[in-house]
Amino acid sequence: MSIEWVNQAVERMRDWARSRGIEADIGEMRLLCDYASDYLEVTTLGDFAPETFERLLLDIYPRKVITPPESAGETIAAARALVDFLEEAGEVDAERAAAMRARLDEIEPELPAALADTSRYGMAKSMFSAIDADSLEKGTNLSISLSDAVPSGRAGGNPGRWAAPDDALEPDGDPVEASAAGLIAWLMGGVPQEEAERAITGWLERRSPAEAAAELLAAVTGAPAVVRGIAISIVDRLGVAAEEAVRARLDDPELRPHLIHWLSARDLPAPALTHEEALWVSVDMLALALPGAMDDPENFAQNLAASGPPAHMIEEMWRVDHADVVEVLELLGRTLPDPSAAKAARKAAFKARSRGIG
Repeated sequence: MSIEWVNQAVERMRDWARSRGIEADIGEMRLLCDYASDYLEVTTLGDFAPETFERLLLDIYPRKVITPPESAGETIAAARALVDFLEEAGEVDAERAAAMRARLDEIEPELPAALADTSRYGMAKSMFSAIDADSLEKGTNLSISLSDAVPSGRAGGNPGRWAAPDDALEPDGDPVEASAAGLIAWLMGGVPQEEAERAITGWLERRSPAEAAAELLAAVTGAPAVVRGIAISIVDRLGVAAEEAVRARLDDPELRPHLIHWLSARDLPAPALTHEEALWVSVDMLALALPGAMDDPENFAQNLAASGPPAHMIEEMWRVDHADVVEVLELLGRTLPDPSAAKAARKAAFKARSRGIG
């Protein structure tokens, strides 16, 4: 999620654009900074480099941002404006700015195809892009990253009824040696991304893929969405050797849509995902974002504007039997920047409450 340096940078960008009479797309410039902060460990404006734009535009944007290929020119223009700002504000020198502009010249012809390449889509983007179909297209690469499941790479939410005392680690305990439930409870406690990655890697090294998948999925049966999302994000790192353990959980209605995607992404035989299951898992994905959205609703709204569900999909969400559907719809109603989509969310929330869902 956005952090304070991004907020301050955006204010400086606005002042810079006004003082020069430039019609810069500040929203797109902010999105570039947000994703650089969230996924590329950029912590100051001075950290931007040519490779930052290459990874942002050819990796992060195709995975995360719902935008048509024809908008590539607008994104490149915003990136160039950001480079101009960085140089004029003294954040980078002329040599680095020139290198970034040269890299953007190379990226520009590649970006439309990258944005149109469905094999690069992340899970949330694929959900919201493909929801019109009766089932999501087989073979799409769908995955939940740890940063999707745990906002800003830190644990959020409350494991509540799920986390039994026996699953908690001692203060000096090693999460690598914990049970799956213990590992997830530790991740829920507020762990920096780098430390979490080391623990997950070590935990997986001590188990076969089948053992890891079986333990993780068993640990989160009936768990809240945030807990389930962490487990799925770890299972998503496993290869086809985990297939049997994954298939064994297909009868769990809350895990089933995620596991169908796991199988499809690996070109393994998979059941068709029904329209109802696609709607359910879309609500589940949004439920993962609830803790972070409460902390930073402005940034959540900006991310939704770039990669959120369309109004026609939101209108159907009230039918979904999901514990968090009312909270998800109420949040969308408060934060969606598109007035028609926000209105659709408020109406859907009213319908869901009337049905007693959530």
